[in-house]
Amino acid sequence: ETIRYFTKTGDSLQGTLMYPANFDPNKKYPMLVYIYEKLSSRINAFVPPSDYGYSGFNALKYTTNGYFVLYPDIKYSLQDPGVSALHSVSAAVNKALETEHIDKERLGLIGHSFGGYETTFIVTQTDLFKVAVAGAAVTDLTSHYHSVGWNGKRPEMWRYEGQQWRMGDSYYDSKTAYHRNSPWHHIEALNTPLLLWAGKEDLQVHWTQSV
Repeated sequence: ETIRYFTKTGDSLQGTLMYPANFDPNKKYPMLVYIYEKLSSRINAFVPPSDYGYSGFNALKYTTNGYFVLYPDIKYSLQDPGVSALHSVSAAVNKALETEHIDKERLGLIGHSFGGYETTFIVTQTDLFKVAVAGAAVTDLTSHYHSVGWNGKRPEMWRYEGQQWRMGDSYYDSKTAYHRNSPWHHIEALNTPLLLWAGKEDLQVHWTQSV
């Protein structure tokens, strides 16, 4: 099912809500939310149920075992990748809960790579989720900005100033924004059980970000 929702800033977004196999409208089910930028197009995707996958997630593995799965789209604002993810994902979950078939006390969040970062940030901002899993996540924007990417053999700052991280400026001219969107800077607010996992030979995000 395609669901439509609005963020706090009034942006209209959509997500894909996959129902459990053998859905019973008289029951309530747990729901897993998988995030990475825009994923609503996965309504047409098919991956056979499996325990194997580089991102650690397989939708049909869960829907065939009695879970809802939500793929929300995320709308980003400049210098606020984490805050944007928080607002979009929260709005999507609240919209999905309107179905009344989802148990709001059994919500899980999972993401990998940039989605892993978004997961770690979101759970420092809200207690909406019962549990969360973040794969290959960046947890500290300051140290990651100053690190060297092993795959491209160049400083990671370019990803922040003009690419996926959408900070639009250097760390030295926008420290407040970097700290505002860094999970590490909000770690004292983390109440959700969080599993961090990483690949030892991952050349995109160094495993030390998960230590």
